[in-house]
Amino acid sequence: MTRKFVVIGGPSREDLFDSLRLDNRHNRMFPIRFKVEETDYPLGLETIHSLERGGNPHAYDHEDWIIRVRSTKIPSNFRAQGESNQFAPYIVKIIYNTKTRQGTAFVTRVRSKK
Repeated sequence: MTRKFVVIGGPSREDLFDSLRLDNRHNRMFPIRFKVEETDYPLGLETIHSLERGGNPHAYDHEDWIIRVRSTKIPSNFRAQGESNQFAPYIVKIIYNTKTRQGTAFVTRVRSKK
């Protein structure tokens, strides 16, 4: 099950790149937080697995990014409705504009292949 959230605030472009750089090179946790419309609790991500350009990658003033995370540490406010397993794996995809600091977050529960 995938839940969709409207992002109304988040990190700057520099903070986004710093979190990726510090996670990969120094094994430090540099969490980033996104404020969403549906709840007062922020969507906090401890590590970013990939950061890709979205939209037109050849545009000079390109500010759209696709952030991908795979984690079991997703706050309960963002988990699937009725999810009882607190250690269930989730995939988070955020389409985010660093200029407006707005976007869309998709939180998907990964199901086991049985």
